[in-house]
Amino acid sequence: MYSYAVEQYDRLCELLSGRWQVETFLDDDPTGELRDKLALADAIVSPRFEIGLPTAPRLGFVQSPVAGHDRIDFSALPADCQVANVFEHEVGVSEHALLAMLEWQIRLRAIEDRFRAGSWQDGVSALGPTHGELMGKTIGVIGVGHIARAIAVRAAPFGTRLIGVTRTPKPTPGFEWVRDMKGLHEFLAQCDFVVVACPLSPETKDLIAAAELASCKSTAVIMNFARGPVVNEDALYNALQSKRIGGAVIDVWYNNPPRPGEDVAPSKHSFDTLDNVIMTPHSSSWSEGLLPRRWAVIAENLENFADGKPLRNLVRRPA
Repeated sequence: MYSYAVEQYDRLCELLSGRWQVETFLDDDPTGELRDKLALADAIVSPRFEIGLPTAPRLGFVQSPVAGHDRIDFSALPADCQVANVFEHEVGVSEHALLAMLEWQIRLRAIEDRFRAGSWQDGVSALGPTHGELMGKTIGVIGVGHIARAIAVRAAPFGTRLIGVTRTPKPTPGFEWVRDMKGLHEFLAQCDFVVVACPLSPETKDLIAAAELASCKSTAVIMNFARGPVVNEDALYNALQSKRIGGAVIDVWYNNPPRPGEDVAPSKHSFDTLDNVIMTPHSSSWSEGLLPRRWAVIAENLENFADGKPLRNLVRRPA
């Protein structure tokens, strides 16, 4: 339905057994064609399903091809329709996060630029300023799920300390402690790096705003890999501009391209003019292994649905 899913048609067909007939459709298809396809659909792979689309009376399963499912309107689905999402992005996001932390501490790009320009000022022979280390730093994760667990595995060899806050806390390998959201301010005061990795919901919108940023260390780095609005846009920009916090690593934004290939300013603020920001275009998860892993899980779920077996990553069970 959405181009991200339609573009994987060949991959999905190769993974599925011959009992499946796979049709593609977009939400701007002619109404009659779209109505006919939805009327026959037993399952749909799409990150979107909204009121206003033709009904799908046979629909028993909606598989989001991404982790988010906020654009699937459950009220538009039959009561017995199951909904699942898919992850597998945690490898790319966690590696991106560790890269950004190391770059923040070591400043490799700046050191190389100065050396290319002929300066030895960063070398041991100059006895100049030393660069930082990741060892001993406290990494805090908001939303202790797939990304948090992947970060824990990768951060452990660097001698870091991991702590977390999440909606439903439980002991998590690699974490010194995980607590509920009521301890957010105490948590923030301890972090050198704050990794935001929770879903966007009415409860998490503006979860990190001016008061929360005021609880952070003056050297803290906010790293947003969740959704832009989890961190208040105005509060973050003001804290960075005034150097109230050390900096930010931002991979998710407040404005996103309406369609693939189109460009849009990521924010109403000029984050690109700030020297304490590393900014990327929601690319942390877009790694070479993402699509093979993700679509293998999607195909497995479709086969399990056809066989009446339990599905992975269910976010909505039959009524």
